[in-house]
Amino acid sequence: MDGFYKNIGAKIKKIREKTGLSQEALAIKLRISRVAISQIETGSRKISAQEIVKLAKTFNIPTDVLLDVKKDIEIVFEKAMKETGKKQEIRISVPQRNLQKFKEILIYILEQVGSKPNVGETVLYKLLYFIDF
Repeated sequence: MDGFYKNIGAKIKKIREKTGLSQEALAIKLRISRVAISQIETGSRKISAQEIVKLAKTFNIPTDVLLDVKKDIEIVFEKAMKETGKKQEIRISVPQRNLQKFKEILIYILEQVGSKPNVGETVLYKLLYFIDF
């Protein structure tokens, strides 16, 4: 997981330098300290989903560029999954009738608790389970 934050930090630093922003100027735009920017760029501080969204807006780029979504994250919905004989790592039973609502709830939950160190896969599954009621 540390490599994930180092990669994001390196991308942020590269984009920041290309746009000519100093760490101090970027910190002011994001409303965090310059030290926090430095820690994010080195990968020693985890970055929240809200900070990623603010960075994307500041640099006028999609969040996918910062996250490199195609390489790091893949979500497979159960209905679209085909039996390939391989064990899937992530399996989520999604109500197909309210798919858009489910996506919105999932994004909201991840924005609220996704960057907290004590929230893991089990907690997310429990949250989704109780939301189903």
